[in-house]
Amino acid sequence: IVTDGLHYAMDPANKQSYISGSSAGVSSIAGPVPTGTLGASNTFSSDNGGILNFDGGSDYIQVASDGSTTGFNSQTYTICSFSNYNGVGYGPIWSYDYTAHSSPYYAQHIRYNNQNSMLWIYGAHGSGASVSATINTMHNMWNFFAFVRDFSNNTAKMYYKGPAESYTVPTEVASNTNTYSATTFYSQEVWIGTVNWGSKLTGKLGPQLFYTKALSQAEITQVFNAYRERFGL
Repeated sequence: IVTDGLHYAMDPANKQSYISGSSAGVSSIAGPVPTGTLGASNTFSSDNGGILNFDGGSDYIQVASDGSTTGFNSQTYTICSFSNYNGVGYGPIWSYDYTAHSSPYYAQHIRYNNQNSMLWIYGAHGSGASVSATINTMHNMWNFFAFVRDFSNNTAKMYYKGPAESYTVPTEVASNTNTYSATTFYSQEVWIGTVNWGSKLTGKLGPQLFYTKALSQAEITQVFNAYRERFGL
């Protein structure tokens, strides 16, 4: 995978990241992020070489207790995600938001909005700093998404590749090029699989990566190719 700018990388298949049966938590295989905690045990499955099964109840990962002191408060970043969502309710992937579900609500927020819509909010609720994509077939299958925020040129781009798509590499499916103020980050938890109002993902998770740089499409493809066979993509 691309290592330049790699700040966090969680892969259940890598024993540096997760040991099946361990209650120690989930670690990053790169960067300075401390060991995160699992919201529940018995989430590991050997499917696809090693994944986490989230039941929509108590399962989630707390990546860090304070994103502002652990390096997630970057105005420019890329999040890459392999996930399989069952299509029921909201399916949160990544959340580093406000301390409560009230204004301004969001900072870094990614969720399956329903069974054919992915929503990414990278600024306060109502500011317009968001990107969404409608994809006809993406639930109950493995998907790869990359979310690239480049504050230097005011761009936000969402890339996608799923098994039902005719294109062979991750392709830009939505973008926003309007100018917005810098995102305000808070002394708040960074989560995978849950959000600040408690909704949780029902589905499966593979590698989740956070970069403190805007990856190019070639770099996104490099990350994707490192895992594509494992997830049948």
